[in-house]
Amino acid sequence: MKDHSIRAQIATNIGFTAIKAVSLLLSIWVADLYLTASTLGLLLLFRRQGALWGNLLQLGFSKSLQKFYTASGDAAKRHELWGVLNRWVAIASVAALLASILFSSQLSKLLFGSSDVVLAWAFGLYIGGLAIGFMACSSWIAEFRFAYANVIDWLNGSLVFIVCILLFSKTTDANVTVMLAVITLFASVGSLLLFRFRYISVPSFFRGSLKLDRTIVSFGATRSVSSFLDMGVLVVGPWMLRNNPQQAGYLLISYNVLRIAQTMIMPVAQVIALRSNSNCYNHAEETRRVLRLSALGVVGAGIAVGAYYLYGEPALSLWLPNSASEVGLILNRLILFVPAFCLFYSLRNYIELNYLFPWNLVMLSAAIFGFFVGYYNSSLHGIDAVVTGTQVMLGILLFFSLGTFASIFFKFRLSK
Repeated sequence: MKDHSIRAQIATNIGFTAIKAVSLLLSIWVADLYLTASTLGLLLLFRRQGALWGNLLQLGFSKSLQKFYTASGDAAKRHELWGVLNRWVAIASVAALLASILFSSQLSKLLFGSSDVVLAWAFGLYIGGLAIGFMACSSWIAEFRFAYANVIDWLNGSLVFIVCILLFSKTTDANVTVMLAVITLFASVGSLLLFRFRYISVPSFFRGSLKLDRTIVSFGATRSVSSFLDMGVLVVGPWMLRNNPQQAGYLLISYNVLRIAQTMIMPVAQVIALRSNSNCYNHAEETRRVLRLSALGVVGAGIAVGAYYLYGEPALSLWLPNSASEVGLILNRLILFVPAFCLFYSLRNYIELNYLFPWNLVMLSAAIFGFFVGYYNSSLHGIDAVVTGTQVMLGILLFFSLGTFASIFFKFRLSK
């Protein structure tokens, strides 16, 4: 692994973050412009459900790569670990596709509120492509090749979606989802193969062992559930509205605005967390950087909230000519929780890589449980009850994140 300066690593991630943030906003603008409200809601739900189940499908092994591959000083062991982890994800992806074919009608009804066989088949292919994409992205990250990691993340995050809307929006919804799944799969496999040929010296990918150390399996399993719940934070609400795709779409657009804070904070947090776990860098110095990033993130989030109240309404009207009023009603109730997103995601990767106990899993489980408490105890109905549940969920996430920040801060101070 080559040792690049933290400035170069962060600069690369920030540059791509700006590209991905603009691309995310552009993808929703294009979707709002070219699609009906119901189709927009269906496709956004398809993508969010894909990210949720694709994360589970990679078995937490993308995080295992970042922790154990990066920490190892033995090249042969790193290469062997890479092969075993990717073989397991490939097997899981094939199994998911077969399950989506065998139980297509039930799966489509459960996830999207309609018994569409083609939609279920496309979904099985899509989550397999995303799972492989997560492994490709983590492979490049583990070698500190952030440009390559960001390219595949950008492709699977929004660029392929934009291309599919522009090329296939005049056809059926099924055609858009099928092409989205196929292109995602090809991009992910291509990125993983490029990494394989550049860095990994294993004789045969398909004939290798499937044996893993128990510690790696345990770490991956807990991180798999943690990643699933992380995605679930932004899926559980729209899923409750799956029988009303229009409202689900408005909610997902609102969530994406909140996610911009996550998108902006993650590139720096990712680099620092990876460095804090690596054998090549000073742990104490990287921990100090994590704490500084968290503090700056909360301050920046507060400024962003103020800017929303000053300029949010005209900005939404320009961005979403067909959906601005509906999205604005939701955002007015959720925008105050942007600091919760910034604080949690500034700490998330550091916690994931530096503690064997799954603290993120505990926090996210409590947050999603809070969603259901808020939803079922609300006197409101439909999307209003879902937004109430979201407020409770994000409030719990903020509470836990503040506690985690305090714990890391005092531990750091005592270690000096």
